[in-house]
Amino acid sequence: AIQCMDAGRHVITEKPFAQTMAECERMVEAAERCGRKLAVHQNYRWNPGNFAARHLIQTGWIGKPFFASIEIFGSQDVGLAKHDFYAKCDDFLTIQWNNHLVDLLRCWVGMDAHRVLTRTRRMEGQNFVSDNLLISLHEFSDGVTGNIVHSELLRSSLRRQECRVDGDEGSLVFDFQKTLALESRRLEGGPRRIDFAQGGWVSSFAGSMGDFLAAIEQDREPAVSGRANLATIRTILAEQVSARAGGVWVTCV
Repeated sequence: AIQCMDAGRHVITEKPFAQTMAECERMVEAAERCGRKLAVHQNYRWNPGNFAARHLIQTGWIGKPFFASIEIFGSQDVGLAKHDFYAKCDDFLTIQWNNHLVDLLRCWVGMDAHRVLTRTRRMEGQNFVSDNLLISLHEFSDGVTGNIVHSELLRSSLRRQECRVDGDEGSLVFDFQKTLALESRRLEGGPRRIDFAQGGWVSSFAGSMGDFLAAIEQDREPAVSGRANLATIRTILAEQVSARAGGVWVTCV
């Protein structure tokens, strides 16, 4: 990435941005030194439910958020059991997965966590090297709390994914791709629902790539610039430290 920017190219990277803060900071410094755009492909921000939720929160439909949660119950310990990387890495949920989920919490509440507490556990006979059950609590400023519950250990078809953001004027309940429910004091008649299956949404990768290209054309910072993504990396590294210590509060520094 640094060689590309030194050669005068704008750069968009995969995620996680890197696995040490030093590597991330070197890339950010290179972008600023070279006057190049540097973005991170945090494409989950552009999944329909996640994108719509952020817009509804920003425009005040649920008031001031005080709680944001992501719960995922999946079966990748089975489906990806022979994957050359994921099945063998030691940070599947804390780093490889939570670079998505931590970034979403930050996106929805509009601030960075200042400390986290994370526990991970195993199932006897699981296939992955790393623990495949995670529970993580995030403390933001102004009394805002975040929560991630994630299991990839299911041996059943009862998979589920649910996100919610509660504010002092209403609530959003949604998944990444299909549906969203909004109840707000600004609306009468109970919850309103959106079915994203009817929307003709393009791939989330088109969202992050499109924003990157627009940032170059408009000479502005990408929505997920390298510098903006530093807080996501700080948070997932703090989660990793907390989990390895058995679940203690760790400051995101």
